Amino acid sequence: MSLKVTAVNLALIRIGVSNTIAGLDEQSREAFTASAIIDHEFRAVLRQFPWAFATKYLDLTLVSGTVTVPVNADWQYSYTYPADCLLARRIVDGARRGHETDPIQFRVGREDNALIVYTDEVDACLEYTAVFDCPEHLGDELFVDAFAWRLAAAMAPSLSRIKGMAETAYQMFLLSIDTASAVSSREQQQAPQGEAEWIAGR
Repeated sequence: MSLKVTAVNLALIRIGVSNTIAGLDEQSREAFTASAIIDHEFRAVLRQFPWAFATKYLDLTLVSGTVTVPVNADWQYSYTYPADCLLARRIVDGARRGHETDPIQFRVGREDNALIVYTDEVDACLEYTAVFDCPEHLGDELFVDAFAWRLAAAMAPSLSRIKGMAETAYQMFLLSIDTASAVSSREQQQAPQGEAEWIAGR
């Protein structure tokens, strides 16, 4: 069973619907409702939080700008926005990840009907959240929990008989994101507390 079908069935149970689905293409009201919204909701949950399993790094392709000629009045360079990028998180510092007292500035914009990453960083590398085809083993329980609550909030107006279920489900979605954030902060090397270099070096 795919991750998406698992999340849909969990969402249906949460909104008080006893009929579950075996696939999104089956002929049922539940499957029709879920298939109409699931890709949008999946991408929205990926954008909501920097999930570890969806993290990618990519050396960006320069579009325009040089050391002496900026791309515009605000930025020195523009780079191609990755095709699978859902959320641009940060431009990677050559000093490697740590407490960034002065993170590299960037902005996502649009040129010639395509998304662009603007920055003053030469040879920019982007850390970002990537969209993927959602095999079950790539997700985690906290993501499935959040995804299911968001689906529950979206499907409740059409399928649930419980008054106020959509609002309740969305609040549970926000709580699940808070839980994911707390757990994620423990599942990585802790950054320094941000002391000035002269203090850290004593």
